[in-house]
Amino acid sequence: MGYDLGVDLGGTTVVAAVLRDGEARAVAVGLGPDGAVTVPAVAHRGSDGVVRTGVDAERRAADEPDRVVRDVTARLGDDVPLVVGDEPWRADDVAAEIVLAAVRRVAALEGGAARSLAVTHPAGWGPHRERTLRRALVRVGPRPAALVGEPRAAVLAASTFGGLRAGRVAAVYDLGGRRFRAAVVRRGSRGAVTSGAEGAAAGTRTSAEVLADSGTPVRAGGTDIDGAVLAHVREELGEAFDSALAELDDDAARTALTALRHATREAKERLSADTEADVAVELGTLATVVRVTRADLEARITPLVAATVDAFAGTLDAAGVDPDQIVLVGGSARVPLVARLLAEELGRPVRPELDPVTVVAQGAALAAAEHAISRRQEALGLPVPVAAGPATSAFPTTAAPVPTTGGPTPAPRTGAFPTTAVPGPATGAFPSAPPAPTAAAPLSPEPGHRAAAGAAVAAGVALGASAA
Repeated sequence: MGYDLGVDLGGTTVVAAVLRDGEARAVAVGLGPDGAVTVPAVAHRGSDGVVRTGVDAERRAADEPDRVVRDVTARLGDDVPLVVGDEPWRADDVAAEIVLAAVRRVAALEGGAARSLAVTHPAGWGPHRERTLRRALVRVGPRPAALVGEPRAAVLAASTFGGLRAGRVAAVYDLGGRRFRAAVVRRGSRGAVTSGAEGAAAGTRTSAEVLADSGTPVRAGGTDIDGAVLAHVREELGEAFDSALAELDDDAARTALTALRHATREAKERLSADTEADVAVELGTLATVVRVTRADLEARITPLVAATVDAFAGTLDAAGVDPDQIVLVGGSARVPLVARLLAEELGRPVRPELDPVTVVAQGAALAAAEHAISRRQEALGLPVPVAAGPATSAFPTTAAPVPTTGGPTPAPRTGAFPTTAVPGPATGAFPSAPPAPTAAAPLSPEPGHRAAAGAAVAAGVALGASAA
């Protein structure tokens, strides 16, 4: 079964979603070795040059913190390379490694390569950053990847899966791992995107007009909420915590604190559904459990969340419209305090229809399907279906040039991205030593796609049918 792939490359986590042939809804894929939907957006390069990402990289961070890169999206477009283990490593190359690991993991789980790929980026990026990421993504696969801004991806998902109809306005509240952003976006054309058997996709491109965004991101995010849980634990244990930590050497202290931060993050996530959660603490001779209640957490994070709600309200004022739908983005947007303070600000309940963790990746999968449609039309010399509205409002489909040197990369069926390097069974972890990327043969449309591509020009799936 063919599929289109969306990868949400965030500041702290990576999420992937696929739109499979014949299915009307994009679904998240378990990127983690344990099936977790999110994996850390982290890369590690060892002294031997081997690159590891995700969970594997996170494990090595405690022992080799100087060889780990985090929050790479904040550095993309910076011409000054990062320094990892006293050696330079360009941020765009790091991002490509993280995306490549996700692409390979999905290919292993799906049993073949993706037909098309779209990767998200933060709102407010200029042409330089976009070009930098596009060039880096050439190494991910022989087909060019599409880029889509996070707010537009969220609105595309809301348009197709969340009932946001043409002409309606969505306000995006994006509480990421390290930063908060807000955007107000008007839904454009009535097109919807589906994926059909053997690449038979039908639909029109969905436009979206960004009416306002919050500008410079607010320095507030999920890591701050994790830190609030850790601060509570430390305060509850008092001198016992400090004494136990002081008894450890640097390496042991780093390892213990890494495990404790992981435990506090899990507690934060549990508190989104439960009113209390336990945090296991193991610091040398100190082994205990600290209970954290939702009230404890909210007492610490209310000023932080209130600041994001103020920024969100300011963005709405700048747009000058009342939103028809609120789209929450980011795992920490699940914290009940967020919906409660937003409801107080807006004077109405806020009940997200889509999962804040996966909504952007789901929208990226739809953008990938749109990109595949456009690519087939261009290859066949047929007109590309474009939604009504300004050309600059449409979801981006321009992409990096396809490399023209070297032989073709083997790929199953109509797959677009290399999967031959995926080791082990589908349940395996990320590959620990990905091979150097190879160049690809130019795109040549398959005979079976000609009729499908022609049909895609005329076919338009009504949004109402898609929402149903």
